[in-house]
Order: sequence, then structure tokens, then C-alpha cells
Amino acid sequence: MEPINDLIRKNFSTLTNQLKLVASYILNYLHKIAFQKAKVIGELTETMVIRFCYKPGYTGFSHLQKEIQASLIEITKVSH
Repeated sequence: MEPINDLIRKNFSTLTNQLKLVASYILNYLHKIAFQKAKVIGELTETMVIRFCYKPGYTGFSHLQKEIQASLIEITKVSH
């Protein structure tokens, strides 16, 4: 699957205002998203986070989370 950053940027204009908030939050807090549960993600509602996950083709929050974790691991490997 395409990296989440690219998916968000490519589809940002098609999102509702609420989903744009979720997308922006994910872009700004990848490390937090990677290891938190959807309902723990601060000012965002769990429903909006999960709805956002479906938009670019993820099966749910855990699928998105695993993709972010994998990309962070790759970034860490490349930088070392």
C-alpha cells in the first residue's frame, strides 16, 4: 500500500472538513497515531478516525496503525 502521507496528500481535497481534521492530525502526529488506540486520539472522535481510515482503503484503524508503524521502522532503519 502507498505510504499514508502520500495517500492523505493525494486525497485531501476529496475529504469532508471533519475528515480533513483527522488527516491533518495524522500527518502531524504519526508517532502518536502509531501506538495509540483510536478512542485515545485526543480531540478527535473514534468514529471520525475510523471513517477516515476507510477513505484511502484501510480496513480500519489497526490496519492504518500497522502501516504507520512499518513506515516508521523503515525510516529508522534508513536513518541509522
